[in-house]
Amino acid sequence: MSERIPAAPPPGPDVGMLVYCDHLENCSWSEPDAQSRISIISYRYCYPTISGVGIVGSLLLLLVLRDARFGGAGVYTYLRCLMLSDSAALTMAGATFLAETWQTYVDCDGRRLQPRSRAEAIWRIVFVPFANAMVGFSMGVTLWMTYDRYQAVRVPHELWRQRQPERRCGGRPLRIAATLFVSLALHMPQTLGYHVVEHCPVEGDTFYTVSLIHGAASGWVWPFYQWALQVLVRWLPAAVVLYCNSYIIVAIKRRERRVQAIANTMSQQCTESVTRRPRGESSASSCSGVSLVGVCELPRPPAPPPSPLPQRPPSASVDSARRQRQRRQEAEHRMEFLLAATAASYLVSNCLQSALCILELVYEQRDLGFQIFRAIANNVEALNFCLDFVYAIVFVRQIRDVFLCRIQQVVSVFQSILAPPSKADVANNADQ
Repeated sequence: MSERIPAAPPPGPDVGMLVYCDHLENCSWSEPDAQSRISIISYRYCYPTISGVGIVGSLLLLLVLRDARFGGAGVYTYLRCLMLSDSAALTMAGATFLAETWQTYVDCDGRRLQPRSRAEAIWRIVFVPFANAMVGFSMGVTLWMTYDRYQAVRVPHELWRQRQPERRCGGRPLRIAATLFVSLALHMPQTLGYHVVEHCPVEGDTFYTVSLIHGAASGWVWPFYQWALQVLVRWLPAAVVLYCNSYIIVAIKRRERRVQAIANTMSQQCTESVTRRPRGESSASSCSGVSLVGVCELPRPPAPPPSPLPQRPPSASVDSARRQRQRRQEAEHRMEFLLAATAASYLVSNCLQSALCILELVYEQRDLGFQIFRAIANNVEALNFCLDFVYAIVFVRQIRDVFLCRIQQVVSVFQSILAPPSKADVANNADQ
């Protein structure tokens, strides 16, 4: 998530993060141009719409995950954190970008600036690293969710050998807290590269802007930090997630072939054992213990043999085991699709955002083509956050069933409120 920062102005008296104006500037209101129209379309209409859908969907999914059946599995713990992170990032970015589109631009001594108050300028400096930290936190949660699945596929017997509290917790709260702390620690140094610049126009009130510090932009430390940040926060987790998902897919396919081969062998052995049994074996064994003398001495016929208890044929147990195995495989496939879809969307978003951050913060691109690319990259990242809850509903059947049940309950409540009263209710009210 990147925010457009103007180029550094001529340095004035510097006091901490604030650069005071040392001369008067000729400033005039600028007319809307192509960049302004791109900003209005992208951040006044597209981005808030995507953000609103993503926030509502994430909150609804959080309500669904409060159900008791989602309390034990670790993947649902990560999904809750992912929904919280997505909601926080979309709320901050959507509100900030929407407020920015209503601000005007001024031309001061040949430079196009966006005037702000001092509080707005300070918030802009804090917003950029904090929003990017939420993006890094979401990527970290996706990494841990995929890594847990990778461990379950790679060494399932070791996981089941653990004690029940360890399986239920598994150190996940510590992982989540550490991921958030590391993401904030990596992104907060971005605030050191910006400062607030005061502008004193000849006519009009004083205003403030945010710009890159001239020394940071011209040195080697700032570009190296930006490159390292993109590698550590975006590309390294994406590579680990890609490897884990590839391993999961290959391991599940291999296990399916092995289980299918074992099932076919067992079914064939059961069929052969049934077909090879002699037909008269049961009757011969039952007659072998009967005394012919005793039968001839007694005038009454022997009592009929007791009816055998109904037994389930061997094929029924094989079919039941096969159905259970198919249901387990379907659940594994849905979880595999959830992780793969989430990883693919984050990979596309990371490619665009990494290129955007490097072009803007290292090479200081400001032309019209870059502004179009910036709008596309930011909206794609918002769409990526919005799709997280969609993937969970589509690929996890339990979540989908509870979600549809909640929707039906809400619809029934509204129908009962908006429905006209029946004739019986009207008659009862008239009698009363």
